[in-house]
Amino acid sequence: MSDNLEEILGKIHSIDDILPGSLPGYLFPKLIVLNHLIIEPYSDASVGNICYYLHFNNKFRLPKRSDKSINLLSKESIEAAFEPYKEMDEFFLEPGKSVIAQSYEKVGVSEWLLCKLENTSALGRVLINHASHGFIHPGHGINKPFQVMMELTNLGEKPVEILPARQENGVVKGPEAFRLYVEKLPYAAREYQSVSSVNKLKMDSKDGS
Repeated sequence: MSDNLEEILGKIHSIDDILPGSLPGYLFPKLIVLNHLIIEPYSDASVGNICYYLHFNNKFRLPKRSDKSINLLSKESIEAAFEPYKEMDEFFLEPGKSVIAQSYEKVGVSEWLLCKLENTSALGRVLINHASHGFIHPGHGINKPFQVMMELTNLGEKPVEILPARQENGVVKGPEAFRLYVEKLPYAAREYQSVSSVNKLKMDSKDGS
């Protein structure tokens, strides 16, 4: 760490000392110490200049083969459209096929932060597409960290192997699944509540996303 960066971090004692806007990666450890950001497990090797790289875990859900339509207002209809999750040491996503995957890391943010999720260039280059690039809303997961769900589709012509992450000597290793960007809000979103009436597919009964 350079002397200048160490001096900058030394002046940050609370979230009020950080200006609103997109935050650089070197601030992520400070946000974790201040209890405004949770990434479990955290690895310095996964920090980019302006993002954190999330990885895959070993849980996957496949859609069932059926001509029956899905009612987005019915939890039962959504759940019935997918097979139960399976734990796998490796998963091959075939061309034209889709799967629900899950992040290896658990995350959470305080009411002061908003996280944006984007596909990685590594997946994009082999034509793996995320069906939804979403957000982690302010306050989500700060009391109960959760694993991020990913809706993946292979748009290419070859199978792509997805390997779950593993930890070695404190370093998370495996294919990068998501880029997580952190933004500080100009004010705390204490009153945030989701107004969506659409039921969301859960990875399993323990999933909190």
